[in-house]
Amino acid sequence: MAITLTPHTMMAQLKAMQSPLYAKASRDETWAIMERALRYQANGELRLGSEQATALIREHQAWRKAQERPISRRESHRRVCNVLATLNTLPGCCNVLPIQPQPVHRATAMPTRGDLLQDINEAEQVLRQLRPWCVKHQHRHPDAWLVGLALSLTASAGMGERVIVSTLAMLRPSMVGDDQWLSIPSQPIEAEQIGRYPLRLTQRASEALNELRRGAPTDLNDGLLLFTEHDQTKTLKQREKKIRQRLDKVTQVFLAACRDEADEDTPRRLKHWHSLARATRYLPVFNGIAPLWSSLLLRYPLPISTRHALLEIPGVVQKTWRPSPSAQTNHQPSTSEPELLTTPAGVWAPDWQQLPPDWPRRLKNITHQFINTIRRDVATPYSKAASQRAVEDIKQHYHDELTQLTGSTTSYVHLLLDWAYDLLCRQPKGNLNTLQTYLSKLTQMRLLEHPAVLELQDWDDDTVEDLQAILTDEAGIRDSTLSQTLGLMRRFLAFCPELGLLEGIRLPHVDVEVPLSTLRTDIISPSEAASLWKRLTYAGVDGSTRQMYALVIALGCYGGLRISEIASLTLKDVQLEPLMSFATPFNGDRSVTHDESEGEGGEEKAAPLACWILVLDGKSEAARRRIPLHVLSPRRVIPMLQRWVEERKRQCPGRPLDQIALFGPRGNPDAYQKEVLSRETITLLREEMGEHVDFHSLRHAAASWLILRLHAAQSADFLQSLCYQYDEIFTPPRVQEALTHFCAEEGQDTLRRGTLFEVVAKWIGHRHAGTTLQYYVHTLSVIHSDILKEATPANGKAAKRRR
Repeated sequence: MAITLTPHTMMAQLKAMQSPLYAKASRDETWAIMERALRYQANGELRLGSEQATALIREHQAWRKAQERPISRRESHRRVCNVLATLNTLPGCCNVLPIQPQPVHRATAMPTRGDLLQDINEAEQVLRQLRPWCVKHQHRHPDAWLVGLALSLTASAGMGERVIVSTLAMLRPSMVGDDQWLSIPSQPIEAEQIGRYPLRLTQRASEALNELRRGAPTDLNDGLLLFTEHDQTKTLKQREKKIRQRLDKVTQVFLAACRDEADEDTPRRLKHWHSLARATRYLPVFNGIAPLWSSLLLRYPLPISTRHALLEIPGVVQKTWRPSPSAQTNHQPSTSEPELLTTPAGVWAPDWQQLPPDWPRRLKNITHQFINTIRRDVATPYSKAASQRAVEDIKQHYHDELTQLTGSTTSYVHLLLDWAYDLLCRQPKGNLNTLQTYLSKLTQMRLLEHPAVLELQDWDDDTVEDLQAILTDEAGIRDSTLSQTLGLMRRFLAFCPELGLLEGIRLPHVDVEVPLSTLRTDIISPSEAASLWKRLTYAGVDGSTRQMYALVIALGCYGGLRISEIASLTLKDVQLEPLMSFATPFNGDRSVTHDESEGEGGEEKAAPLACWILVLDGKSEAARRRIPLHVLSPRRVIPMLQRWVEERKRQCPGRPLDQIALFGPRGNPDAYQKEVLSRETITLLREEMGEHVDFHSLRHAAASWLILRLHAAQSADFLQSLCYQYDEIFTPPRVQEALTHFCAEEGQDTLRRGTLFEVVAKWIGHRHAGTTLQYYVHTLSVIHSDILKEATPANGKAAKRRR
């Protein structure tokens, strides 16, 4: 007979757990929420669905209003979710935590002024005359095909004016592949480490490019296509200026010819290159291309493509990928026992919910007070010994305030004050006004509202990229201000290793003005991942070090987990269950079924398992998620993980599952520290793949290959063109399984509404898809090209279908 759950028994368990929900200040509210939640129990179990949890939030909000203590829906949502999340740690409780919608600023892809509609209509008319004019006047006007190429790029892909000009100013033969592909630099910088974005050109753009190549000097090898030998040595800015002058001159001639041939007396608004380029860039979205693809190349930085060849068509991407040491005959990766540096199992992080609601503003105020106190109490110059001691005392005072506020001694603002002291007192000509400007730029409220600023020791490259995205997305910030702020952020990050922090974060080249993204094009390919897995697990023993490394890499490469998230996993966070038969393919074809996992070593095939990885805590609310590893990884990974879990249980008998780390020393329930797992795994990866691969590259690989699979599931022709079509995760059943899962909530509506990438962002732990696509996905170019190939005015229905 099932035992009925009561508020008394549940509160007693919270008391035994010493949960903050049982504290005197919140006890009554916890009781009220729990009492209403337990109305939904059945057979001694509490399993609230999404609708029931949402109803509970409404009931709680009404209860607070009746108590004459009304609160906002957002705050009610937070408090109810705290109670439900705590209840989920108790036996018999498995509640859905409703999602709180996050407002995301999305710049519109449509014109924001009415007069632009007239410009767009006029641009569409004059573009019809562009090719005939170029053919007729190419000898009289040598730059006719130059404007033809420029306008073809903006009219087909929505490329921004600056992106077009910079690309043309850097155009070399090596950037053109198979006469159809243009490899676009992701930044207006000429440097080897700057990534590329190869895009398939339309027929008109390809024709214009070929005409320009025919007219270029033949003895330049890989020299600039659009410049004479005398201009080859000019700087990029000088060449950009020259390109703009040439485009403006020939555009005015072309528009004048269009006016002369026009029958109507309608006044013309487009009179120069800038106005025509501005109007033309809206044409893709008017022709049915989704805003994502019609504005992806609008401004720098552009996404970056992997150097792996993605398509089986020659000349698509330069096949310059490094040779893998794993190709050697009988090569076995060398592995060693990790250091015995451990930490208690599970997530051990401060409870940020206990902070005052205005903590970001308080952090900002402390930086202001720090500067004002120095200005008032310390004499200049600050390099004097007495002044240094005074500033040191002031810094220590505000350090203590920060520690009392955040509960940490290494918050972002702690380190900012250390950096400020170094700039002011130890650098020559330290200036307080300059320092105040620096701190003002680095303590913008959107930065301080990010939970990661509370503990800098947990930062990784993912955090740095997230903060970069916050700065880049800041509305109204000028390009020059953004550039200065990013430069200051790099200087600050370069200072932190002097204090023993952020030593593992790779920074971009100091002389190149690139985003803080580490530009990881050196991601591991599906074939390399499968090969490495086989070598690590061949004839392996359950519970061995090699098996552990294989599983750690699989969780990063397929599941997209951060190393800190992997290190904090417990056995309770790995949920294994039979794969439900109702998980039908997205396209409704029941002839496509889940294949059974192949037995290793020739044993019989086992029934497929579903494996969910629970990330219960992280740097932000977006980091808390449930990862379907069985959908993302090859089938052979899940049985291996199951055997590993069973072996860990056997090694630590009598321990609760939430007290046994998934990865820890043999016979020890504690977890290996993330630094240990990261260091050992990176050593293994670099031995196999090269020096430029690290653990964070695995998250980039997970996002890149998943996006490619999701697009391949929607186009059989595209799937058959991929180099990886025979890898297991790219077989038709597996790509359909991935699309089915990520569209499960809304089905076809996910594709129609364009929210598929938002679902993917939630899976990898980002707040919105912008971060995922801009910095993590390195396979967008072939998808982009495939969409543009179908999205022609004559094939508008295809364009709308692929939105």
